[in-house]
Amino acid sequence: MKITLNEIVQDTFTPDEITSIPKELLDQEFTLKQVNNIHEYIKNCENESQNFKIAGEERINDWEKGWSGDGVFYSDKKNINNLPYYFKNNTHIRVGRKIFEDISGFSEVYLLRALQAVIFNAHMAKFNANSIIEYGCGTGSNITFLKSLYTNYSFYGADWAQSACKKLLENKIVDQSRSIRVDYFDSSTFMSPKENNVIFTNASLEQTGSRYQKFMNFLFKSQSVVGGIHIEPIRDLLSLDTDLNIQSFKYAEKRGYLTDFFSFMRDSSAIDILEAKDYGIGSKYISGYQVIAWKKHE
Repeated sequence: MKITLNEIVQDTFTPDEITSIPKELLDQEFTLKQVNNIHEYIKNCENESQNFKIAGEERINDWEKGWSGDGVFYSDKKNINNLPYYFKNNTHIRVGRKIFEDISGFSEVYLLRALQAVIFNAHMAKFNANSIIEYGCGTGSNITFLKSLYTNYSFYGADWAQSACKKLLENKIVDQSRSIRVDYFDSSTFMSPKENNVIFTNASLEQTGSRYQKFMNFLFKSQSVVGGIHIEPIRDLLSLDTDLNIQSFKYAEKRGYLTDFFSFMRDSSAIDILEAKDYGIGSKYISGYQVIAWKKHE
């Protein structure tokens, strides 16, 4: 079936939230095929993902190689250029309780952009900041999108892979003073811009598993950090009332993604949580775009 993004997200976002999504995204048309046999689909996902790599610091060489070129998809199309290659390889999307085979491709990217637009629109006015830094920015594709929405903000990109930091400059995502190497596993690399900033992570903090606390506490203590937005596989935000969510939870657990992140954030006395929500958006193997937005406790 042919369907627009606007039609896809009617049950995902409120009417007010949908108004914050750029029209060119809402008008984007896809060709999708709904998967009706969920149990068979889940079984196939479990079989196919048995030998997938575990997240962690030992994978640094994989990311160095990936962001140097092999893991990047380039295109002459504005919205699907300079992307992590896994977007091209993804064959399905999850929207709520439904699964669709993505015949036209890249539907996940447009769903993610819609989610980013909604979340940033909901919270940016609450922050006294004039800059945004994405940690674990990879190709810089998220920064490129956000720059189109927040033209008056300064943007910084940080990643643990030197190849990513180099590509940020080569592709003119940020200038040299704003491309920074930060390794979640090495506290000696932690830094934040001197100007007031909002921090952002998108499917990158997941790599830390249970070892995110030093980095997050650094952010909480940094005077220039006013708040943050995380779009990550935060499995303790999943409601385990569907087979799809149960499968997603087990997949994130098996891959070593974020452990008890919501509990850690909720229990911190340094911050106020503005939002903690699962929007039901995901890719073939995981509903991996849960959201936590927070602000320094005043």
